[in-house]
Amino acid sequence: MSRLTRILATIGPASAELAPELVQAGADCIRVNLSHGNVDWHREASRKALSAGAALLLDLPGPKIRLGPFEGVRSLVRHDRVVLRPEGMAADGELPLPAEIFSGLRVGNVVAMVDGRVRCHVLEVEKDRVVLEVRRTGEVRGRQGVSLPGANLALPSFTKADERGCALARELKPHWVAISFVCSADDVERVRSEVPAETKLIAKIETVRAMDCLHEITASADALMIARGDLGAELDLHEVPAAQHRIVQAARRVGKPVVLATQVFESMHEHAVPTRAEVSDAAHGVAAGMDAVMLSGESAVGAHPIAAVETLARVLLAAEEASFEAVAHAPASPQVASVLVAARDHAWIGLEPGAIKLAGPLAAARTGKHILVRAARLPGRGLMRGVHRSVDPPSVLAGRLGLDPAEGLEVEIDGNGRMLLMDRRFDA
Repeated sequence: MSRLTRILATIGPASAELAPELVQAGADCIRVNLSHGNVDWHREASRKALSAGAALLLDLPGPKIRLGPFEGVRSLVRHDRVVLRPEGMAADGELPLPAEIFSGLRVGNVVAMVDGRVRCHVLEVEKDRVVLEVRRTGEVRGRQGVSLPGANLALPSFTKADERGCALARELKPHWVAISFVCSADDVERVRSEVPAETKLIAKIETVRAMDCLHEITASADALMIARGDLGAELDLHEVPAAQHRIVQAARRVGKPVVLATQVFESMHEHAVPTRAEVSDAAHGVAAGMDAVMLSGESAVGAHPIAAVETLARVLLAAEEASFEAVAHAPASPQVASVLVAARDHAWIGLEPGAIKLAGPLAAARTGKHILVRAARLPGRGLMRGVHRSVDPPSVLAGRLGLDPAEGLEVEIDGNGRMLLMDRRFDA
């Protein structure tokens, strides 16, 4: 059985020379994070990914707030006082932040760092000095991300760094560009106007504002990414699973891929195997309808980048073989539905709980269940196929089965949510 759920692996210092090995281990798409390194490094890493046969994802920085550079690691202990200073003014023991942040901070604001693992509250605010009280203990390093939920910040949605990233996209023509800190459909369309027409856009859902505009963002983007790090910093921990479910459902309703990201195998930064909880999280992402799972620090800076990809590939394949969908999505009716799908185009096929929606070329259709057919194509090896689960492109299957692509292929959905395509079975 070939694995249908795709793997995105981030290339970084730990894997800069390992693009072929990442692909061999199971990576379908290589992510180059434009928030770190310079344009020469980004260009070289992208070319290595493409030469290794992977699809390429360029991840734009967006208006991400980061700590300024400083040496070593700073331990922040609960109830300690910490001073923030503008970059260039921070003395030893103080944490540097971009100067434009200070005007938007108020007493009582939350300052979350390292994907929310460190959490502080603002006690005092001056023009170029802010005092925090640590509420959640942890360690921070220079250039790590900072979230300020509820702060009144006037940050541009499209930054100079994004402009440089889009210029690189026009040069390299990647398969995907990911947009960070999307707040509206306008943010998606702005990037679309700056990248090649054939490049697809992933909207990263990582803010409360994005959740408030989820449906319009979903309609505008080509795919969604559940960026649980920054989203988890903005929301309380117990709210993240429900938000994740909402994002998956929004994507599935319109037949667009959704990517699970952040802390998938977090323990593999240091350890050779993930925890059982991490394995269960990734496997149940398959049951929830994820089309792809992304490794971030695990493959970029972790101690075991190849093992992380190999392990994730085994976990995803095992989850697909286990047919979790039959448990998670009980059949609404025993009635069998079938559709005749034109084989001229690539298509996604999946069950839809709402009204019948048929999109893309259809030769004929008859249904007693709700069937969704969406035209879709991802170039390169990183083809993300599926709404719930997926099939090979119909034109490819037609060739394999000796059929005329113009006649179409018959696809049947049975009462258990299984799809029968000629003599082959796929999860629908």
